[in-house]
Amino acid sequence: ALSVLDAALTNPATDAYSLLSLAEGYRQFARVDRMEMALARYTRLSPETPEAWFDLAAVQSALNKIPECRASLVESFRLSDARRASDPQARDLRAVYA
Repeated sequence: ALSVLDAALTNPATDAYSLLSLAEGYRQFARVDRMEMALARYTRLSPETPEAWFDLAAVQSALNKIPECRASLVESFRLSDARRASDPQARDLRAVYA
């Protein structure tokens, strides 16, 4: 099963939605390192999605990649704040983090 996930992860045609599914699959196998790879690719395909950066920060934290985690979390908050500026009812990731 991991070889199938790995093949999809390295396939350049894999879309953003599939990358989220891959991250979940890797979570089920406790492959946090591969989860990070899937979520990092997801942020490259959907760079304006605050939740993508937030999830990546959580995985980076679990891997003790503190500088990377901090950068991802800052980007997540920046995007979340911008979204809330135009839609006050949007999910506030700062509140989720707190």
